[in-house]
Amino acid sequence: MNDARRHAPKGRPPAAQSADRRETILLCAVRLFADQGEAATTITQIAEAAGVTPAMIHYYFKSRAGLLDAVAQECILPIVKSVWEAADAGLGDPVEAVCAWAGRLLEAARRLPELPRLWAREFLAGSGALRDRVVPAAVPVQSHSRLIGAVARAQREGRMNPGIDPVLLMPTVIAMVMCPLAAQDILQKVPTVGSVDREALARHVRAFLLAGLASRQ
Repeated sequence: MNDARRHAPKGRPPAAQSADRRETILLCAVRLFADQGEAATTITQIAEAAGVTPAMIHYYFKSRAGLLDAVAQECILPIVKSVWEAADAGLGDPVEAVCAWAGRLLEAARRLPELPRLWAREFLAGSGALRDRVVPAAVPVQSHSRLIGAVARAQREGRMNPGIDPVLLMPTVIAMVMCPLAAQDILQKVPTVGSVDREALARHVRAFLLAGLASRQ
């Protein structure tokens, strides 16, 4: 046994090591939830992926519910909420505001690569412990209402396509961004598609929105 290990204090790990280990556990949990679903993922599997013991997970998070709370509050919601940052800015031009919103969603998927698969596997399902923790807090009602109102006003003023349903606009944008990213493993097996290039996806989504949202007058 080396000197550092022999003389290391027993009990709680040093703060820096503890923070790193805790973050590793959270990231491994997110990855496994995206790969096989939250309900099918055990604490033992998360511990093995993180290189710790199940007891260490209970030390940091107290329970499975505590781990799920931390995944939602620390890993998912901050990134999802970043999509809505500055959502109220630029509502005088709602077409550009929606395009900017889509851009921030793409950035969120870059920061948390598991997000599209989590969205497809967990958040589109009818129920689930992780879904119940994330979905109610994921959409700021006031910001969403203001965006819906801005789109409706622009339609009345002839500045946006009147065939767009303002309420369905955000779910449509989410699907445009998330579906190709969530289905990458499938698309890679299609010879005419191949892997999803994120820069190409960003250009595609923006072009699609600009053409679809613009007024036909």
